[in-house]
Amino acid sequence: MVQTNSGTDVGGPGIPYNRSLSATEMFPAADGTLSVEITVQQGTYGYLNAFSLSATVPTAVVAGQPTTPPSILIDFGGTGATNQIGSGIIPTSSPDFRGFYWNNSSGGQFGRPSDISNMVDQLNQPSGISLAWGSWGVGVASVNLGVSTIPASSPLYGFQGSALGVASAMQDGIYTVSDVNDNFLTLSGMDPAKQYDLSIFASRDDSSGPRYSDYLVRGAWDTNRLIQTSGPNVGGSGIHYNVTPWDCTMVPDSYGNITIYYRGAFSGPAGAVSGTNAWAYLNAMAIRVSGSTGTNTNPPVVTNGPITTFAQWRSVRAAAWGWSGNQTNAMSDPDGNGMNNLMEYCLLADPTNAAARSIRPVLSDSNGYLTLSYLRRTNDASVAIRAEYSSSLGSSGWIPETVTNGPVAVATNSVPGDEGVEVLVRAPVPKNSGSRGYLRAVASQPVNRVLVVGSSTMAYWTTMTTDLAPIPVLNQAVAGTVTTNWLSNYSGSYWSNRVVSQTNPALIYYCGSNDIGNSSSTPAVPSATIVSNTVAFFQDFWARYPDSPAIYLAVQKAPIKKTIGRINNVNEVNNLMKAWVATQPRARYVDTNPVMVDTNDTALPGMFLSDNLHPSAAGYAAMKGVILPVLKEMWYYQVR
Repeated sequence: MVQTNSGTDVGGPGIPYNRSLSATEMFPAADGTLSVEITVQQGTYGYLNAFSLSATVPTAVVAGQPTTPPSILIDFGGTGATNQIGSGIIPTSSPDFRGFYWNNSSGGQFGRPSDISNMVDQLNQPSGISLAWGSWGVGVASVNLGVSTIPASSPLYGFQGSALGVASAMQDGIYTVSDVNDNFLTLSGMDPAKQYDLSIFASRDDSSGPRYSDYLVRGAWDTNRLIQTSGPNVGGSGIHYNVTPWDCTMVPDSYGNITIYYRGAFSGPAGAVSGTNAWAYLNAMAIRVSGSTGTNTNPPVVTNGPITTFAQWRSVRAAAWGWSGNQTNAMSDPDGNGMNNLMEYCLLADPTNAAARSIRPVLSDSNGYLTLSYLRRTNDASVAIRAEYSSSLGSSGWIPETVTNGPVAVATNSVPGDEGVEVLVRAPVPKNSGSRGYLRAVASQPVNRVLVVGSSTMAYWTTMTTDLAPIPVLNQAVAGTVTTNWLSNYSGSYWSNRVVSQTNPALIYYCGSNDIGNSSSTPAVPSATIVSNTVAFFQDFWARYPDSPAIYLAVQKAPIKKTIGRINNVNEVNNLMKAWVATQPRARYVDTNPVMVDTNDTALPGMFLSDNLHPSAAGYAAMKGVILPVLKEMWYYQVR
């Protein structure tokens, strides 16, 4: 690997020294030794300040068998378009010849490669890990490795083993021709308390001269590698393409993200091609959890340079103002200024001096248009803030910047410190048009998927995944459950297996209908008990996922409730929960009853099945119309 030790701003603005760790995984030689060789790539000196070594026991890999735990396989290449198949740009089909499932990320020969939400592992199980592209370079190309099958003895079977032994994944990929600008993708939804093995493959069949790709993997630390992707005999005698994946180990940052940067080598070994011919490739990748690291305290607090993560911001603020516990949560407002911590961070509030900068968005009138001026942080890609416009103050209908009929940016000015910009936007229509309009600023941070828990109304929603698209959902509801079943101290396994096994989820909760009862012969559980159990669940959920947004779905007034005289029970639970949710900044109360029953609590035609309890297909479609707009407002990828 190549690492820059010193230079102007190498560790950040004003920091001329390296502050990044490099980590890799290596097997010892046959005699049990490891050698570390230091060479000078550029400049006069090479350095080694400190060194640590830890031993792990690798999982045995058998060719053609899944890794344990299963790997996530990604093919950066095939589009499936007819005009591309002939040039060798071929998607990897699922299942492949070994029965393994792949995730394909490509957008056409010169198109943007696709993001993938909630990727599946090689056994076709949802992983909770998503892939999103920041920039990608030029597009997709056929690398033409010239192999139709890859034998089990190939070096393409690294510690990820069977993960990368598919020709269609090897022979094409994403590429760039820049040796200056980084292209990158971000993996989100990972567990910051766990360690992940990454196997990154980059190659091109070309004997004309050596080409090098420069890679940086950033999570709790940085590690980088210069890979020779092509050149005479680089893969062995007569093999002019790279045959060896880069196997590295990384712990995600405190948001659960790992970012992978790549570009052409601008400074490599003698003979490296650079300048306009500095090609870089990304063909395929495999990911798997390799072990637990305990509590991840990264990233460290940085006080002598720009703050670039929300974790740094709230750590500095906690130290300066004596905050602790829930005061540092994203949705908390411990300074009582009416803006939660995440909004203040995105608006470039000074974490140690509340009076140092005006942080509130300012509304004004400019040339007959309503305008909004606000500060937007730009040095942290994991959070976002934008302006939105609406003709009403309802919970839906807000249109973001860059979208037709949304706010129009009219000025952008830099802010000292290179942390962000000051943005001035105006409403899309003038004030004298006769229409009513509103502007607002919205801050967001990533959540990785929506966890759905509760009883049969959710469990029987078999079309939920497609109905709530593009938001990725994981339906963990169980038919017949009552509110006590979802408590953390319940003797069953719902809490441990269906809730805490997830990573940084948003939440949809629907439970309590069975507590109220579906038969007159069974007494209803007291409303206060139902509410107490529900509140306890939310409190336990937020203790584990302190910044996760949540939706509480009101108990439905199914026809059976009216038949047995339990509508008053439903109303009582819903009213108590609505009042409690109103006090919780991370929660939203969503009531689907207005689209399911009329004002007399009589079911609307076709909304329920013949059992008079569960929604019909039409009922679920109606529920979607209520839930999805709220879900989109809460969802990071919709407001990035």
